Amino acid sequence: NLEQALEDSPFRKESLMPFLDEIETARNAPLINRAALADTALSTKLDTLMMEHDQQWFAILPLRKVANSDRIDRVLGQRWPEKTVQLLDLAQDATNLLRGYRQEAVMISLLGVLGIAAVLSMRFKSIYQAGLILFPLSIATVLTVAILLLTRGQISIFNLFGLLLVFAIGSNYCLFFQRGGFRGAHGQRTVMSLLTANLCTVIGFGALSLSQIPVLLDIGLTVAIGTALSLVAAAIFIPQRSRDAPNEASAQED
Repeated sequence: NLEQALEDSPFRKESLMPFLDEIETARNAPLINRAALADTALSTKLDTLMMEHDQQWFAILPLRKVANSDRIDRVLGQRWPEKTVQLLDLAQDATNLLRGYRQEAVMISLLGVLGIAAVLSMRFKSIYQAGLILFPLSIATVLTVAILLLTRGQISIFNLFGLLLVFAIGSNYCLFFQRGGFRGAHGQRTVMSLLTANLCTVIGFGALSLSQIPVLLDIGLTVAIGTALSLVAAAIFIPQRSRDAPNEASAQED
């Protein structure tokens, strides 16, 4: 074949002899096994596509740009009814898995909010007083979610956990405003303390929102926005009479 290919060719047969030697060496070499591929890039690729489980080998054949996965699954079921060949839709499986995590995160967050509401109700022995604190927090939470949806288009699991943290931190601001007593030097110090604490929280979690790591970014952005809105909502929606009436502790300190 080589001599035929070299007819009317400017190449000399002698210059291609090393190529023929390599062919002969490969022809007589032993079959390639996994040991022969050790410490090579091909070995890493092979390990991702072939795996052993319960003394059985499984091969993974990636498919790309699949337009009709249902048809492929149906054909595989017809040709291999014993299910020795199966179609795994990784995108759909990942979506289902993420949906399950999101639902679980929502339930955990709701339980956390109910726990905070129960603690506040027991502390004040009044659902109404607990509602005064929870209402500004609810407003801040709704606004935070709206801002996240407008700017990012979706809510992740980490955003939900961040909202729970917002609820916990924001409840502290509401408790201070519910106590009232913001007149005089003592009240000014209290307001300045709240503003300083809130500013530190916003700056700290705001710095996390600059991270490229999704977990830190989502939690930092959520808490930074939510805590700032919690302080503003508490100042606006806590009844005026609750703010202006000094409590007993403030009167004693004055």
